[in-house]
Amino acid sequence: MVDTSATLDIFSAIRHATTIRVATAGSRQSFESMICALEVNSTRPIVDRVFSFDQVREAFAHLAAGGHFGKVVIAVP
Repeated sequence: MVDTSATLDIFSAIRHATTIRVATAGSRQSFESMICALEVNSTRPIVDRVFSFDQVREAFAHLAAGGHFGKVVIAVP
């Protein structure tokens, strides 16, 4: 089992106007079922643009600008 606990100094968070967002993506079993379904149906993600690893800043700027359709990929050598 993975430990998902964290300690937070709430007063520090308030003082620095911190925003906390939590995202969950479901269970590992659900993820494995999804991957299996994608493979069986030959489904591939839509890729908007691929950036090389040395273009990380440009990739994040492209993502932040919005308007992309599909995944923004950073290729790792």
